[in-house]
Amino acid sequence: MSVHTSDQKWIEELKSHATEPLVESMIGEANIPLFFTKVIQLLLDSCDIDIERKKRFAIGVTLLQMGLEVHDQIPVHSDSSSAHTASRQLLVLAGDYYSSRYYRLFSLHGELKAIAFFSDRVGEINKSRLNLHLSMLRENRLPHGSYDDLIKFTSGLFAALADFFHVKEIFSYNWDEVIPPLLLVYFLYSRPDWYMEISDSLRKLVCQKWIAAFHKIEHEHDSAIAELKSLFDELSPWVNQHL
Repeated sequence: MSVHTSDQKWIEELKSHATEPLVESMIGEANIPLFFTKVIQLLLDSCDIDIERKKRFAIGVTLLQMGLEVHDQIPVHSDSSSAHTASRQLLVLAGDYYSSRYYRLFSLHGELKAIAFFSDRVGEINKSRLNLHLSMLRENRLPHGSYDDLIKFTSGLFAALADFFHVKEIFSYNWDEVIPPLLLVYFLYSRPDWYMEISDSLRKLVCQKWIAAFHKIEHEHDSAIAELKSLFDELSPWVNQHL
């Protein structure tokens, strides 16, 4: 999936933070979540903060997201083989590496309040992830009632960033009704293993929320909304086919 960015420079800087030969030898080349970075860039472009701090938060929060995504690849069930155990350990270490890069970047620039704030939110995200795995263990599929945990799991860092900069009043729409369904659908698009775990009733609810989210912005016309609409458009074919 293509994501157009108006500022490739900070993307290149992000890659320099995320690239570590030892980590790549363990889990392969760093997977930069470009769709996520585009969404948070739209948010940060709306904030009245200087460009260097904007870039710092874009890079730092993306690194934190990368750590969460790598940790999510760790199998819940495992056998006792040494190879399987080693694979799990490598994923833990790789995810911790990306998180450590976020901590280093923020601490070097004195963003201590942000570190404390995002640490609390990561705890909430991991709690939602645990609830989702427990639901799957109990019911084999994620039920209709898992929607809120899925939203927290897939858009929790975006929500944290929005809350940290108090952006509730900035947008012409309620971001918390628009962005979370977008990020949830992208997650299901990019993670077919998770998509296969959701029940038919939950798929229907995801589709309804997606359509409602797009209707919130379809008649808006500023440049930021245009960029946001383009992200909806990129996912529309998959939504129409799968949800």
